[in-house]
Amino acid sequence: MRKIMFVGRSEAGKTTLKQAMKGETISYHKTQYINHFDEIIDTPGEYAETKNLAGALAVYGCEADVIGLLMNATEPFSLYPPNICQSSNREIVGVVTQPDQPKGRGYVMTPPPVKVY
Repeated sequence: MRKIMFVGRSEAGKTTLKQAMKGETISYHKTQYINHFDEIIDTPGEYAETKNLAGALAVYGCEADVIGLLMNATEPFSLYPPNICQSSNREIVGVVTQPDQPKGRGYVMTPPPVKVY
C-alpha cells in the first residue's frame, strides 16, 4: 500500500479523514505531533501554518508516496501558494473537506462559500 501524508491548516479534517479511511470511529482528536507509524501520516495544522515548523513537513514528506493537501471549503483563502505542486517530487492530490452542512433553525443544507463561488 502506498503511504500518504495529509497536510493542511488546523481543523481542516486531516485526522477525521484518516479515521474514516481506516474504518475507525470518528471522534475529535487534536493531533499534537506528526504521526508517521502507519500508511497515513497525520500532521498537526500548526506545522503548515508556522514557518519554523514547516521544515518538518518536508522531512516527513520524504517518507510518503503521496502528499494530500487538505483545504476546508469554508476557508476564505488558500494556505498553499501557487505552483506548490511543482515544488514537490511526490504525487500531490487535493482534498476539499467540510461538505454542505445544515444551518439555521430549519437545518437547511447550505453549501460552503467556496462551492457557491
